[in-house]
Amino acid sequence: MKKIFSILFPGLLAIPALSAQKEAVTLLLPRKSLLGVYNTSTISIMPRMSPNNYYPYPYYDIYGLPYAYNGNTENRVAFSFRNTTGYRFFDFLNVGAGVGIERYESLALNLPFFGEVSGNILNKRFTPVYFIQAGYGLGIKTAPKGDDYYRVTHTKGGLMLAGGIGFAGRIDRNTILRLNFGYRLQQAAYTAEVQPYNSPMQVQTRSMSYHRLEMGISFTFQQ
Repeated sequence: MKKIFSILFPGLLAIPALSAQKEAVTLLLPRKSLLGVYNTSTISIMPRMSPNNYYPYPYYDIYGLPYAYNGNTENRVAFSFRNTTGYRFFDFLNVGAGVGIERYESLALNLPFFGEVSGNILNKRFTPVYFIQAGYGLGIKTAPKGDDYYRVTHTKGGLMLAGGIGFAGRIDRNTILRLNFGYRLQQAAYTAEVQPYNSPMQVQTRSMSYHRLEMGISFTFQQ
């Protein structure tokens, strides 16, 4: 009996240690069964790709001479916050929809509504990722911008396209941190009243296409 106990006792002591070791290893490995609803919040900066984007207004004064108001209300660096909710079908395929708030111009806000396809390239704790987004950006005019010669009266949104790659790492079993690098296109239109000195007021609509690089950080929470 004593001999049997001396054999079993060390084995019984080893069970908790093996269990703890197994749990530690499980945390280090990807959770393949983490399929289902996810929510992602993203904060990013978007520097413009061209050095400047001045736009002339081709008007004429009372003497018939050309007049151009070289306004530039476009922000050199735009900021964006977006939130996406979707479903993870596989490690490499997540499908969702989202909404955000962005500011490309000092005179208006942009609210993008979009669909998203994203996923992991590798089934590992640290993996490259990809994302593709498409939707519509709703333009919202803030306070009228300009002076006695130039004033924006109406804004209109347009097509939004984005895509890129990144690198993701699992913080715990339900939280993922992701760094994003990509390209973003947003179209918009603005109606402005321009009144050259001693000339009647004139109205024109200008169309803009914002081409931006995007660098951001995302947190994904999975149920």
